[in-house]
Amino acid sequence: MSETEVPRVSDRWKVAKEYAADVQGLIASPFADLPEAASLFLSLPENAGGSWLHALRQVIAVTPALGLTDPSIALAFTCSGLRQMGMDEAALGSFSREFREGMHQIDRSRRLGDDDKTTSIPGGPVWGGNTFDPYGKQATKTPVTVHAVLLLYAKDISSLNGLIAKAEHALSEAGVIVSHRVDIQVTEREHFGFADGVSQPILYGPAIVSGPGTESKWHRIPAGEVIIGQTNAHGDLAAGPIVAEVPEKPTMLGVGNAPPGYRDLGRNGSYLVIRELQQDVAGFWNHMDTEAAALGGGLTGEWLAERVVGRKIDGTGLLPETVLHPDSSVARTVNEFGYFNEDKDGLSCPLGSHVRRSNPRDGLARTQDEAHALVHSVNSHRILRCGRKFGPPPADPRQQDGVARGLLFMCLNTDIARQFEFVQETWLLNPGFATQADEVDPLMGPKGRMSIPACPFRHRPKIETFVKFAGGEYFFLPSLSAIDYLATL
Repeated sequence: MSETEVPRVSDRWKVAKEYAADVQGLIASPFADLPEAASLFLSLPENAGGSWLHALRQVIAVTPALGLTDPSIALAFTCSGLRQMGMDEAALGSFSREFREGMHQIDRSRRLGDDDKTTSIPGGPVWGGNTFDPYGKQATKTPVTVHAVLLLYAKDISSLNGLIAKAEHALSEAGVIVSHRVDIQVTEREHFGFADGVSQPILYGPAIVSGPGTESKWHRIPAGEVIIGQTNAHGDLAAGPIVAEVPEKPTMLGVGNAPPGYRDLGRNGSYLVIRELQQDVAGFWNHMDTEAAALGGGLTGEWLAERVVGRKIDGTGLLPETVLHPDSSVARTVNEFGYFNEDKDGLSCPLGSHVRRSNPRDGLARTQDEAHALVHSVNSHRILRCGRKFGPPPADPRQQDGVARGLLFMCLNTDIARQFEFVQETWLLNPGFATQADEVDPLMGPKGRMSIPACPFRHRPKIETFVKFAGGEYFFLPSLSAIDYLATL
């Protein structure tokens, strides 16, 4: 690796050997070297128990974080899925409230912006966990109920199809149906054409072996932000679910951080957030062209789109030229910067752009001392993304072709409220974010105005909504020993 190259995320850290056999591989790697993948969303029969897991594991095995394997598999469960398998209410009550309520519960839906009909596909989201709300709040029911998700990754389409066939046969024999399926591909560039996955957190801690390029203050987060049972950004052990010990029923679960009389079900697991987002590519680019032309001055649709996103199309940060290395091939990898000293007023990267909202770094600070402290605060809300795009790339991004495409957003975190939901509600959808006035995220939020600094007057183009919610849920991604336990239900 030359000194001008930045290591891939998977090269920067890995799970330590003593944990790797129990941690699911998806936590350690997005399996970028396995370009073909499919997400099979499963619906279980009544009183399913854990026997279907036995049948499934006869033909495929969930991948541990020991290293890349071809194929690789991940498995996660919704709260309604665990209930369908027979987990008792006391154990379910030890999961986080967000997981138990589900993404479609009325209060959570409001926080995520999903109660605005313009941000969802016509007719509303298609799938979710349809979780029973223990607090009696109204929840939106989706036509398709999902109890678990099986993520399959392979090097080529032939291998993937063979893997899917084996899994579907075993599941069908156990009475489990694939109620929804999304075929996904590696997301180096999402469908609007922007480089993706540029900025990811770098984990550290006793469960992590650090690689090159991990000294960054901008992206380092404790392993407990992603792995349950490890120390998180607040210096606490990331909390997870527990189950009561049953003397006559030996279990493979360790005591971990559980109190006396209980076993640690959550240890070495995580919470997986999945949102299926449809993208109207032609609508987006035609709208960018129209709004840019209306601003005048020879501005292009590409210029406006880059300010909506907050990065150049090739992934380069929207920063003053003095910040970027003169070699453009290196400039694309520049990610070690703050906004306070480099672009405090948003003259290069607008304050309300998507990238600046989703990770404000030190940009919300008022003083230099505040800027230093704010980095740690912001990093306590980071998420580890592992999503992929679905659908073929458009032949012409400005020509409607009627083909469904978008992003299967996936991220890992141990505190859904403090991490994923905080980013969505407090940063992306906050109309007063960074001194903005009645403006929300121009890429992911409902339609509205966006402020772009200019001289003598700022630009305020109207941005429509071209990313729409089609379904989603909160999942528990268990450790391999926890999967062994669930198979005994």
